[in-house]
Amino acid sequence: MIDESKIAGGNMDEFDNVIARHEAQLDHYAVPMHLRETALRKILAQDYSTPWTKQDGEVVAAEAMEPLETIWVIDHVWLFQSAKDAAEQLEARKALRDDMSAIIDHFSPDAPKTTPEIVDWIVVNLVHCAYSIKFGHTASDVYHYVLSGLGSMLKCGKDVSEINIQVVPLFFMDTGKLVSLMWATKSIQAGDKLVRPHATKISLIQLGKQAYWENRYEEEDEFDWYCSYEHMKALVKRHVKLSDAILLAGTGSSTLPVDMERDGYDLALWASFDQPS
Repeated sequence: MIDESKIAGGNMDEFDNVIARHEAQLDHYAVPMHLRETALRKILAQDYSTPWTKQDGEVVAAEAMEPLETIWVIDHVWLFQSAKDAAEQLEARKALRDDMSAIIDHFSPDAPKTTPEIVDWIVVNLVHCAYSIKFGHTASDVYHYVLSGLGSMLKCGKDVSEINIQVVPLFFMDTGKLVSLMWATKSIQAGDKLVRPHATKISLIQLGKQAYWENRYEEEDEFDWYCSYEHMKALVKRHVKLSDAILLAGTGSSTLPVDMERDGYDLALWASFDQPS
């Protein structure tokens, strides 16, 4: 464990060790070199101050920011591993239900009244605010986290032209705490909407305990279908555009080609393995 008194006393060797322990993560998430010391010192000081506010339902800058000028640490309100785990934690912890209700109300107003209904309402709406992180190499190593307060409400953008901040997770090994780091990537004026890059969130498939299928879809170049298109089409629509060319191989008697064509996938080509070459 870290000796914080040595760092407070200005022991740079001790702090260099802290940086070294987190170097692989910092490199992986491309945290700017000149901001790393500031980030780790803020984590140690539990400095979670952030330059944002909420305006007209959007998270906006509370002050001007310049690209790569400074870095902020965002606290997390929750870490859970599955929909079942999430529900159990919510049922047992009223403070967590209250914190999450304040966040979920941003995405789905009018919270229900009873505890069971509130738990279900929160779990169903985690698709809007729970990000995924993998601590190992198996499905059981996947966890999901929710940023505190307005951090959970930041807009995610896929259009590079609108993205103006970067947000990445960091597991601070010395205290066993997961936080996120944020820095500006463009000049931002007070009142500008803050938009982070798209990041992997928990999905309806995962909440429905079908993470196996999504893992295979995302990790394999070829994907074997063992369920009906009806069960998978929401996932397909998130990853495949209607204009994409798709090859469906070995369809046999499957109705998949017809089902996808009805959904607007006009460039879906198919071939059965029993067809002559």
